[in-house]
Amino acid sequence: LEPNKSAEIMAFNASRGLVLRWTKEDARVQRRSRNSGSWRARRRTCLGMSQTLDGEAVDAPESGSGRTDPVLAFQLSLMDFFNGKDKSGTRLVGTLAHDCAWTNPLLSDQGANEIVEDLRRIRDFFLFPRLHCTPVSPTSFDWTISGTWPLPYRPRAVASGRTKVFVADDGAVQNVADQWDVSPLGVFRTVLPRWEDLYWLYVSPHAEDLDNQRRLDKVGNGYQIVSEASREEVSMVMDKLDAANNNLLKAPTLPEGIFNGDVRRTELWTAMRPILLTERARDDVTLAVPIPTRFRGRALVPEDATLSQIPRQRVAVKRVDGSPSREDVEKHIEWFKKRLQDDGIEITGPARFAFYSGKTGFNERGQIAISTFCTTPLVRRRNEILFPVK
Repeated sequence: LEPNKSAEIMAFNASRGLVLRWTKEDARVQRRSRNSGSWRARRRTCLGMSQTLDGEAVDAPESGSGRTDPVLAFQLSLMDFFNGKDKSGTRLVGTLAHDCAWTNPLLSDQGANEIVEDLRRIRDFFLFPRLHCTPVSPTSFDWTISGTWPLPYRPRAVASGRTKVFVADDGAVQNVADQWDVSPLGVFRTVLPRWEDLYWLYVSPHAEDLDNQRRLDKVGNGYQIVSEASREEVSMVMDKLDAANNNLLKAPTLPEGIFNGDVRRTELWTAMRPILLTERARDDVTLAVPIPTRFRGRALVPEDATLSQIPRQRVAVKRVDGSPSREDVEKHIEWFKKRLQDDGIEITGPARFAFYSGKTGFNERGQIAISTFCTTPLVRRRNEILFPVK
């Protein structure tokens, strides 16, 4: 949560009757040791909306009128259902009207029992299903849903979007309408093995990335504006001289201190990309890795690393394929910055460089254990320059 959003967030939470433990300092960064027994309690202190990010069962708070907030109760019961807290769906059925209608690009159901049954089939098809929700208004919330497709190479299917909820006078959910960031076909495409995944199958399995968590807002001249779903990132700061000596723009190498997990020969590990590089100041750079959706709210990061909550944001994206030199990257950044300014788009933060040829592996305990950098014949490396915009 950004500190400058504190007034807006607290006002929104107060309007919904939420009692949250939150401090301005903890909202900026949060650190925890993988051996600390109190990391989950400190996580709740840091995250004002931890009950929607951690996916843990909590009691739905009451609204200002003293009645349980039906939208939040529905949201929490939905997460409990997908995250294994309420496998039967009893709580979820209890929040829905008998003739509730649910529409989205994949399903169109009528009736509470039919809705829960279709959701159960989807949940039970995938391995390690996870759902994360974040309120955005009294009647809507953002979500990211994911699951591992039961194929030998274990691809992770991820979708994100926004849900609008309509409540009847008796407090039951009468209508639910989903808006997806990408189409179901787009989600399925990312499940298919990529050429680099096949070429480096032994050392680099199929990786989850951010493609399905982006909604296209605008196509510009040589760039795109997308809305990225909220996520978690783990990052560490490197000295700029060390970064230059390691030639990060050619092959991004994560700092040694970020690895806090071991690798077992028979263990299934979860790969994530891209690796993100940001020049924060004159003397240092930051390397960041998105947390896989499977471990969101549960990843164990090193004590010296920073775990950040990235809210939904608009980002300008420019593709820079191949193996550009540092001078080439700087020229692309300057051109991109000027293009956005000429188009009247306000930039709200520093540029980030994303490497899609680099993958980070998390072990079964949600710890960073492996980092690979793979190049393949016939395919140019995919890179992106990212600017957060208003």
